[in-house]
Amino acid sequence: MERHSITHCVTDVFFLQGDPTLNFFYQPHTVSILMSLLLFGLYIAVFEGDEETEIVNIKRGLIAVVVVFIIMGSVLLRDGPFSRPHPVVWRVVLAVSILYELFLVFLLFLVTAPPLLISHSHGR
Repeated sequence: MERHSITHCVTDVFFLQGDPTLNFFYQPHTVSILMSLLLFGLYIAVFEGDEETEIVNIKRGLIAVVVVFIIMGSVLLRDGPFSRPHPVVWRVVLAVSILYELFLVFLLFLVTAPPLLISHSHGR
């Protein structure tokens, strides 16, 4: 019987070696994802029309920022304490929670109507 060290056993639990179908998911793909995002951005810049209104362009830009942040977060953020179903799932959850926190900070700086104006607008 072959003896394994504790660190070897721990790495076997978190990194499935020997299963060729899962090894693809545990290898870094930073350059390929970067190239895919650059090609997608180039496609949008060259082939999308300029006839859209400013509001539509702002919405599309914000959606693009969120999608790029989540994709880059799934590649560049560190693994959390969970390994199931997959570490990428937990990286995406972390990226979405960071976006949610940034949205809450943005809401802090919005100007709200004074309560006096709200009460007069409802006819009280």
